[in-house]
Amino acid sequence: MIAGPSEVTIVADKSSKPDWIAADLIAQAEHDESSQSIVLADNLKVIKKINYYLLQQLKTLPKKTIALKSLKNFGLSILITNQKVLCDAINLIAPEHLEIFTKDTSNIIKNIHSAGSIFLGQYSPEAVGDYLAGPNHVLPTSGSARFASGLSVYDFLKRYSVIKMTKSGIERLGTSVINLAEYENLQGHANSIKIRLKKKDK
Repeated sequence: MIAGPSEVTIVADKSSKPDWIAADLIAQAEHDESSQSIVLADNLKVIKKINYYLLQQLKTLPKKTIALKSLKNFGLSILITNQKVLCDAINLIAPEHLEIFTKDTSNIIKNIHSAGSIFLGQYSPEAVGDYLAGPNHVLPTSGSARFASGLSVYDFLKRYSVIKMTKSGIERLGTSVINLAEYENLQGHANSIKIRLKKKDK
């Protein structure tokens, strides 16, 4: 997976607290000038309020130069009123961190399959994932959550498979292998099965 620069996508609606969302966007943006901060909201007033609070909170931020550059170059607000389009957008972005701060989170989360970590509800800011919650904080970025998960113990284990097929097993399943091999035009593969199906036990 690709790990970094850091990123957050926040889902908001009219029940969300725009000043809290602005704070979470800034928390992400102060990491790095290349950090990505995206808001997906179904309400234009909420987006405008978030932008207002961003400017207010940035004024007193020690790392405001970094955060401002990050938000200017990699910050984005998208108005989405259709929930299917919203979920499709989230899965396409496949964010490292996904915050869902809507009144009803259950209908959204059941359709999400590409995110590094998901934070549900307004009292679950991504910062708790940085310092307290979650098994680790090495997560896929740059859309790699579409095919990768966060770092886990499995990344430090070496695995292998052991396959043992019986005579009756290959007689039952061998034709499937032959069909697939021939479809790929790999006759040698197919023949390695066929020869076993023709061979009689001595």
